[in-house]
Amino acid sequence: HRNWRASLASLDALSALVSDAADMAKTGEFSAPPLAESSDDDGVVASEDSGVPKPWRPMRDALRARLAKVSASEVDARVFEAAWFCLSVAVQRTQKSSNKRRPKGKGKSGGSGNIVSDNADKFVKITDEYVKRVLEFQAVCNQHDPAAPEASIHNMDIRQFKLKDEDKVDAVLTSCVYPGVYDYQSFARKVRAGSGAVVTSSDAEAQPLSSTFLTTTVPGDRHWPKEWLEGEIGSRKALRSDPYSFKETWQRDTDAWVAVVADCLKSGGRAAIMVGDGANINTRTSIIEAGAKSGLIELAGCTMKHVGGTLSDGSIYNQARTEHLILLQKP
Repeated sequence: HRNWRASLASLDALSALVSDAADMAKTGEFSAPPLAESSDDDGVVASEDSGVPKPWRPMRDALRARLAKVSASEVDARVFEAAWFCLSVAVQRTQKSSNKRRPKGKGKSGGSGNIVSDNADKFVKITDEYVKRVLEFQAVCNQHDPAAPEASIHNMDIRQFKLKDEDKVDAVLTSCVYPGVYDYQSFARKVRAGSGAVVTSSDAEAQPLSSTFLTTTVPGDRHWPKEWLEGEIGSRKALRSDPYSFKETWQRDTDAWVAVVADCLKSGGRAAIMVGDGANINTRTSIIEAGAKSGLIELAGCTMKHVGGTLSDGSIYNQARTEHLILLQKP
């Protein structure tokens, strides 16, 4: 749905379904489909309720009940996914705000005093925000004649990606992984768990949902699907685990994804790459060397580096990470 050129009818349907579900959650007048249960090797039974914060379960169940009454043939299939996405965002935002320490002397934030009702209102508000953003996106796409073509979104490991000859592109713009700086998979698991397992396995089967992020069940233990655990390039965890071979592995992975970039470009096509240093690796040199191996030539580049110092008030100015912008071209 990130590429959704939704019709006004579809957006109206989304708003109406969410508003209905919010009213159902407030009154409690609904009957949701039963939740599935699963057991592990030790016989421990886990309900699909386990991944959803308790204050959000009435809203989740009300949405399940409302969507269960709608046939996929009645509305654009992406209406279902948009509704679940908005609920995930609502849950995630409240989880983030609840983890913030309240300043001394400050009382509880305003609200009706009924947390189910407040959460239902938050869900409606976020859905309204989503609809507004979709309309803004469409306005930008349609400001020229002809309108901007619909993009193709591929969620996959770039090292396994390949375009057909007729689909080669003129340009690639990317900010790739910084070596040994972040743990993206760990963060993705944290965000997924924080937003709650709002989409149950039965809903994912009954409704035309395509997002693996939404439909991946949050495990009650640490056993996530392997695609949530393996294959990350240049993670901080990998640096800590094996610092001696990290640089070699980083360069091998960099060679692999830069080779894919080169293969995707038309002759004369260019790639602009933003990358920062980490783990004592000069990433500018690393990227240029990888490009050369795949036949890309360096056209231009710049390096941004700040030096530390003392400000006029005596505080220390922390040195920012060295970052590079590199422009490569395919002959």
